[in-house]
Amino acid sequence: MRKIAVAIILAAACILPTFAAGQTDSEANYELCYKLFKTMQMDKTTERNITTMVDLQIRNMPMLASVRTEMLSFFGKYLSFDATKKDLARIYLQHFTPAEIQELTKFYETKLGQKMALSQPQLVEESARLGEQQVKAHIPELQALIRAKFQSMAPAATPNAKAPAAPAAK
Repeated sequence: MRKIAVAIILAAACILPTFAAGQTDSEANYELCYKLFKTMQMDKTTERNITTMVDLQIRNMPMLASVRTEMLSFFGKYLSFDATKKDLARIYLQHFTPAEIQELTKFYETKLGQKMALSQPQLVEESARLGEQQVKAHIPELQALIRAKFQSMAPAATPNAKAPAAPAAK
């Protein structure tokens, strides 16, 4: 279950586009963000990212295949564009000035900007697959590192220490 929770948090990080210095929460600034999001077709890309995330989880944990519909419904409810739009705008306003948001909107209105927006789900999926392949290729190394760490944390056995007494027979 913990694996799923960590995966969900990581997936959410993939779903919510992260760009990097803004200031204010005025309604006009929120509207600037909403225009940017519309230009980026964020509603469509978010939906595709949710599907990609769920399918990656199922590929890594096939026992989840039987609950794919429920997972899509759950994530659609809480991570959909409509559910996160205002919070996303707040995040963007923390990282971009209103003028920068307008510049981003201009970029996403271009042919290249549209290509970037529409390619994002595929880029996220392929990047996740690359990360998965890299980790799988080196899993023995990770296992050895973890094993060594746990062994170094284990209490050292002392030669003169007495073994615990066996429980008394009834």
